[in-house]
Amino acid sequence: MGRWLTVCGILGLVIAGLVFLAVGLPQSGGGGDPESSDPAPNAPAPRQAKAAQRSQPAATSGPSVEIHNLPGVRGPLVIPGCRLVVMDRQEVPALRDGQLLFIATEPEPGEEIPENRTVEVEMRYLVTRVKPGEEVPASEIITVPNMAGVKYRRIKEGETVDAADLEIITQRQRLRRLAVGDRVKEGQLLALVDPRVAFDDLGIKKARVIASRADHEAAEMTAAEALSRYERQMKLYNSPGGRATPLEEVTGAKLTWDRYRFEAISKRQAITLGVHELKQAQTLLEMHAIRSKINGVIKAIYKNRGDAVKNLDPVLLIQDPDRLRVEGLVEVQHARYLEPGMEAVVEPSKPEKPELVLRGHMQEVTSVAVSPAKDALILSGSEDRTVRIWDRAEGKQLYTLRGFPAAVRAVACTADGDRSLGMAGVADGSVWLLRGFDRATPPVLQQLNGRHRGPVTCAAFSPEGTLLATGGEDHLIRLWDAASGELLNTSPAEQGHRGAVTSLHFASNTELVSAGRGDNAVLVWKLGPGAALSRIAEFPRRSGDVANLGVSPDGKRVLFDQGKDLQVLSLQTGQIEGVLQNASPAMHFSTMALFAPKDGKVILTASAAENRLQLYRAPTATLRAAEIRQLVWPAAPATCGAFAPNGQFLVTGMRDLTVLVWQMPDPKEVDQELKARITLVDRSLDSSTRQVRIAAELTNPGYLLPGDTATLVIEPKK
Repeated sequence: MGRWLTVCGILGLVIAGLVFLAVGLPQSGGGGDPESSDPAPNAPAPRQAKAAQRSQPAATSGPSVEIHNLPGVRGPLVIPGCRLVVMDRQEVPALRDGQLLFIATEPEPGEEIPENRTVEVEMRYLVTRVKPGEEVPASEIITVPNMAGVKYRRIKEGETVDAADLEIITQRQRLRRLAVGDRVKEGQLLALVDPRVAFDDLGIKKARVIASRADHEAAEMTAAEALSRYERQMKLYNSPGGRATPLEEVTGAKLTWDRYRFEAISKRQAITLGVHELKQAQTLLEMHAIRSKINGVIKAIYKNRGDAVKNLDPVLLIQDPDRLRVEGLVEVQHARYLEPGMEAVVEPSKPEKPELVLRGHMQEVTSVAVSPAKDALILSGSEDRTVRIWDRAEGKQLYTLRGFPAAVRAVACTADGDRSLGMAGVADGSVWLLRGFDRATPPVLQQLNGRHRGPVTCAAFSPEGTLLATGGEDHLIRLWDAASGELLNTSPAEQGHRGAVTSLHFASNTELVSAGRGDNAVLVWKLGPGAALSRIAEFPRRSGDVANLGVSPDGKRVLFDQGKDLQVLSLQTGQIEGVLQNASPAMHFSTMALFAPKDGKVILTASAAENRLQLYRAPTATLRAAEIRQLVWPAAPATCGAFAPNGQFLVTGMRDLTVLVWQMPDPKEVDQELKARITLVDRSLDSSTRQVRIAAELTNPGYLLPGDTATLVIEPKK
């Protein structure tokens, strides 16, 4: 019996173990259906939890698999800091010894020469008569005094002209003095070494040719007469009557004929020699004229008028900026994937100065905005407790709004409308509307009911202009009715930022995107009935260096800072659609990153180093993000920025109390890439840097400056 009880006990334990393995441990905190149990005190409401599904993974018992089917991207080779170098340059030398009569050039037909650039000199020219039927441009016709009805033209360099047709004339000529920066053409006269001796020598050689021709003609006539006499002597000698003349007379006539015949040959060769000497004299004369062998721009002038020069002394330096070479260094591990003939993209650094500098604030400018009306007025807020309204067209201040209780930290304008609606957010938490202002009408101020529990830090109007969103250091977002100024709703504290809200942008009339300090997150909010805010997505772990992060005009993308990189994220999927990178490793993005309105093809950024502002091409499916402008204002860093709603200009507020207006680049420039062709991949390695020299050639589109820097982008071969 005891044995049977033992077996039953063992079987019972085995069955219990099997049941335990199949069912598992009971949930702690009580049984029942988990979905029907009461939520934890801090759990989001069911509607809010459902809305947050875009950013929160579903609760599972293990890792989940998310299927994207997204293509991989092979990144290009990016070589920053390349140098733009002129391919063609010439130190134009003097080819003869002597004194420089001038460093000047002949003006183009119809060109007006400034008085301070005029040089009057006595010029000698080699000319020839215009032959009947010869077509000569009017600009090449030379008028000779006292030779009415006779047309001459100047002999071109290297042209061969018969000595009889060669003439030397002297004229008083007005020339344009050359200066550094002047553009010159190949073969253009640039300077002249005193050619008087050369002209005299050419005159001597011309006279010698003419004399040689006369001698040759006389020799030919003499030889012909000698031949005639010889023939008569031969007839007499061979006459039927027999030897009418002695043989000595015949041989003497033959000798005389031979002598004059060979003398005629000698005189003919003397003509050839004289022609060559004349051509030599003409060449030596032309060598007194200093001419360029290339098209280009004068970079330096080494000599002055009246200076003595020797053969091959450099007089000017000319560079051709139309053909450039991009030179850089590439790491050795990348060099073997490159070869001459490959295509590359050149991304030049293009500095730009402000179009307009607006001064008037007494303390730091904290925020700027641009009205959408045709006047496109500029609003600026400042620590000096004022909002100032500027007219860009006339470059002057229109209105000053004073009396705010504290520093103005945020200003904004509606994105559309015939009459502008603006706002001002103040450091004491109050919000003010600016109604109905334009160039002729000052705004009407209205303080809104309600306020933030701390300074207002950012604001934005909805695309239709019906809602106003404000963010503050109280971690909250408030929504206001723009028409009435009534407070509609406030963001739930449990769903909001854990620090100050630093930027607000409407992705649409029903979606709002915010960035915060402290949690370093970007949040996406859904606007429900009554302007109720519910968080539907979160993009955490940004670096937090860029306070104001923009949203694309179509509401599909947001900028996301990651130190040296600035990512373009899809608001729908959270995928990275492009990356903006600073060329210098020492430079990080800071302060703001904003999409241009309308098409969003341009992005305004600021960098902490060197007080630099940049305009980038936004990345697309076919074009990578690239810097297209550097906005240069070395006096102080930028604190804020805004685009005009029509996309024609942008505005930045600076720490030195100024408001700057900048021009936008040409849309064609934004959409185009500058192509080059690799011509050199050096096969020798610099042992100290472990880098290889590389070069590419391109045609200058007109705005590249030799000596400037650029980034070279190459798709390596597979």
